Order: sequence, then C-alpha cells, then structure tokens
Amino acid sequence: MKHPDKNVTVYYLIFASNHFRGLRAMKDVMFNEGDSDLFAYLGPDHYKYENEQMTLFDATNGGNEDDQKSVEFADHLYEEFEGMEHSYEYLIEYAYTSTDLVKSHCRDALQHLEECDRVVAKRTGSQGGYKEDKTIFRFTQQNQRLGDFAD
Repeated sequence: MKHPDKNVTVYYLIFASNHFRGLRAMKDVMFNEGDSDLFAYLGPDHYKYENEQMTLFDATNGGNEDDQKSVEFADHLYEEFEGMEHSYEYLIEYAYTSTDLVKSHCRDALQHLEECDRVVAKRTGSQGGYKEDKTIFRFTQQNQRLGDFAD
C-alpha cells in the first residue's frame, strides 16, 4: 500500500490483545526493530490523537531525537496531569496507549520533570529509581512550591 502523500510503501502489522502486557510486548518489539520516526501506533482510540501523534513529537534541529521526544513528552505529561497524582505504572500505560512512545521515553520524561521541580516522586522501599508498582508521582501546580509537599 502506498502512502497517499509520499512515494513510499507502507506496511501494516495487525496485533490484537485484550491485555496491556500484550500491547507493551508488541510495541517494544516494533519500536526496537523499526525506525522510531516511522513508527506509528494505531490503537483502539487512535482517531482522537491520530493527527497529533505525528506532529506532537516531531524531531527538531539538533540534539538527540529520543531526548527531544522525552522532553516534549515531559511537557505533555505536565500539561495533562498538573496538580494530580499517578503511579509510575499508570504513566507507563498512558505512554504506551496514547502516544508512539515506550517506557524509556516515559522514564526520561519523568526524570526531566523531577529535575525541573515539576513532579515529586514518592518512592516506597529502600532502592532508588522508579518502580512500576511502588512509585507515585505528584505533578506540582504551576504556582506551588515544592516545600508545600514536605511530609
């Protein structure tokens, strides 16, 4: 099948799963095997973000494309969840089901937000890093200081 605007062949791989783990496994494989700039996810609700998906994360001049995608995803996460609290597991699932990004982009985006004091990570357990079932992220409100969150 030819792309309507370009003279290139477009291949479609159809994968069906009723479980997030199935989606995650397939998307990870496709992302790692394909060119990230040519990868598109068309999921059950893709029509609501189909046009945004290809433009929201366009590469800009200079810098690493994956780094740029992570920074742009960080901004998107902050706009979407400002003032809210979500688990790392939820945010990873959001990345997989609502964008063309994978876990590494989500992790990098959250690290960027944490460095910019736009998110506070509440970790349980003694180990560092983000644990899917043990880390909660609180997205700060724009005019709120981090000192307001001191426990």
